Amino acid sequence: MSNNDTVRAAKHARDTAIRADQKPRDAGLANTAADAENAAVEASRKAFNGPDFPKIEKVK
Repeated sequence: MSNNDTVRAAKHARDTAIRADQKPRDAGLANTAADAENAAVEASRKAFNGPDFPKIEKVK
């Protein structure tokens, strides 16, 4: 995995967290926060060649 992939994943996590902060407090917020957490975990996993973790499921 290249450094660029890690940077892109980290930027995605940051952008998703910003969107979560701007949404109303509802299922959309929970889902956006889950996306941010999943992106951060994936970036960390790729950066350090760690194990796969289950993704956080979205609220319906």
